[in-house]
Amino acid sequence: MSVSASRLCVGLLGLFVSVSSLAEAKSDFRFMMSLGYTGGGDKVLRASIFDVSTGNLIDETDIKAGERYQLNMGAYWKMSASPISAQLTYGYHADSAGKGAPDKITFGRYPIELLAHYHINDTFFFGGGVRKATRNNLTYYVKGVKTSFRHESNTGGVVELGWQAVPDLMFTLRAVSERYKEPVSGKSYSGKHVGLFGTYVF
Repeated sequence: MSVSASRLCVGLLGLFVSVSSLAEAKSDFRFMMSLGYTGGGDKVLRASIFDVSTGNLIDETDIKAGERYQLNMGAYWKMSASPISAQLTYGYHADSAGKGAPDKITFGRYPIELLAHYHINDTFFFGGGVRKATRNNLTYYVKGVKTSFRHESNTGGVVELGWQAVPDLMFTLRAVSERYKEPVSGKSYSGKHVGLFGTYVF
């Protein structure tokens, strides 16, 4: 057998062993759900909600491009022999004014996030990834009529530091950088924010 043929056989054998080892490693592919509270971003508008029957002010607050509650659902993957994990989620992130009132104003968006983390040990991890907010709308609900104003967004970045309390429950502190733009006026808003999230893997 020639030297080149021998090298080829050794290379193929090494590749086979690597693939076999990867296939035998336990892969943990599961579903996940997370809920968080975020703060930050530019003011989109100052919302004032009045009681139409009395004229009294019910709620007055700033709606910001980086707030307030975010709910995510998606897939979580981690190979038991590796310190690396990955997740892909689709969520709803919104700030609003007029809670409990018939009229309200909401800035809502549906972010898609692809993140990867490095697990230092069984307790702490860090990482980040990309986020793209979709279906971004500033919506007015007035006297039963819904009016929405679409906003564009760029692809943003996410950085996270996490604590894994138990195997199925994690808490993360995050920072996000992104921007929104109202296409008609051309006005741009920073959506930079920080947030605290709890994640359940099942």
